[in-house]
Amino acid sequence: MPFDPNQPLPLVPVHIPKPWGQEIWHTAVEARGVSQVQIDGVGVNIDVFYQQHPHILGGQPLAKLLLLKILDPKPETILGDLYLEVHERKHEVYVVTAIDTDCYPSQQGAVRLGVNQALRQQLGDAAFRAEFLRRVNAYETVRRQLDAGACDDGLHVLEAELRSAMNECTQLQAVGVGDVVDVAPLQPHSLQHGVRVIEFQNPDYDRHIISFAQEVVTQSHWDSEAAINKMALDPISVAHPTHTSTGLVPIANFENYRVQQLNGGTGTLANYLPAHTPYAVCIAVGNSVSLGNITLQSEQSALLTEQAIHHAQLEWPTDTGCLYVAFPAN
Repeated sequence: MPFDPNQPLPLVPVHIPKPWGQEIWHTAVEARGVSQVQIDGVGVNIDVFYQQHPHILGGQPLAKLLLLKILDPKPETILGDLYLEVHERKHEVYVVTAIDTDCYPSQQGAVRLGVNQALRQQLGDAAFRAEFLRRVNAYETVRRQLDAGACDDGLHVLEAELRSAMNECTQLQAVGVGDVVDVAPLQPHSLQHGVRVIEFQNPDYDRHIISFAQEVVTQSHWDSEAAINKMALDPISVAHPTHTSTGLVPIANFENYRVQQLNGGTGTLANYLPAHTPYAVCIAVGNSVSLGNITLQSEQSALLTEQAIHHAQLEWPTDTGCLYVAFPAN
């Protein structure tokens, strides 16, 4: 299917239901779902389009395409909390785009990120890991009884007590709109209910579940012991980027990728990206951003070839929108 390589390719996301809400995949190519590019109003699966036009990523293989998602948890407490998990290779970066004010009237949501440093110091690292695992195992026993259909009121009370004890081993951190959560490999993390984020991720899919306050339907087991023994213990914090009226704000540095926030600006993306950037993935947040021959509304995205990076002109109808730009670093 022919296309103009000097213009951006709108991305058509695929919605993936999750027990805690949904993921909206903008650049996914996997068995569970494939995103699309839009050509003359027609959606074409990214993998099919890549087979027809293997130059769209500037010579990089499709398997290395940076992953762009939106995580949209349910607003209900517990039901909307994601898995507590760690990754060995996957590096995730969240940009908070919305907070459900019914859940959080203060407009400060939450992410469970890192471990309880006070308890770690009190017990020492080895004993802390052992205690965390003990609490997780105790909770899992009750969780599985409830998942199997047990309806005993006392069991529900015990579940809440054990869940609270387990959660004491981790750190709950406040987040607001615009905050950045950089989850490096081996950091324990769980996005909480009612906090919507854009997620940038290197193309790895490993996951080790420590715990979940619902039935896990994607696998028959938790990975608690391996995950707790491997997880990082050093403190980790949420970033609060300084926003300028016009220009770039660095958001994330992956090993092979960069993510930047562009606030205003003129010309093309080539004015802001390193020379010979092979491709870029962009997503608008806030009000619309015009990019070449398309206009991206908030949370709409596009793929730009190297030619489009140099030819598609930027226009900003208002001064309140921004554009997140992800691209290979080398």
